[in-house]
Amino acid sequence: KSRTIMDETSVSYEDMQKNVLDMAKEYGVSANIMAEANYQILSSGVETANANKVLEQSAILAKAGFTDVATAADILTSIMNGYGKSAEEASQIADTLIRTQKLGKLTVGELSASMGDLIPVAAAAGVPLEEVEAAIATMTLSGTKADTAITNMRQILSALIPMPP
Repeated sequence: KSRTIMDETSVSYEDMQKNVLDMAKEYGVSANIMAEANYQILSSGVETANANKVLEQSAILAKAGFTDVATAADILTSIMNGYGKSAEEASQIADTLIRTQKLGKLTVGELSASMGDLIPVAAAAGVPLEEVEAAIATMTLSGTKADTAITNMRQILSALIPMPP
């Protein structure tokens, strides 16, 4: 699937395939799962030359965040796209997600399940990712479930965005 959307002028299919297989071995994940996550990363708009960086960060995030590689890739690429971040910033985004998991009562997988609805609103409101995630972590500490905390944050931030006349 990746071959149908990748830019083979920047990375050959054979090189990408080798990198995916090498990462699968390194992180103890099946090659099919890594290949599917790679396709998801490419389809999110990450340039072919940078896909391996994001795939590797997704594998690391999946292990530390108690989730699977595809879920980790989904939240990473959603945040990258929503906040206009580059592949070089994927590591910082992953660190923020892990910090949120450590400070709150939730997992990266739980964050990923609902963050897609919050990210565009938070970015439009100009609220930095770190502040959004700190608020979510704080709400979960008091017993609010992750999905409810994310929905609450979305509602709060939606009220801050000025409506066009």
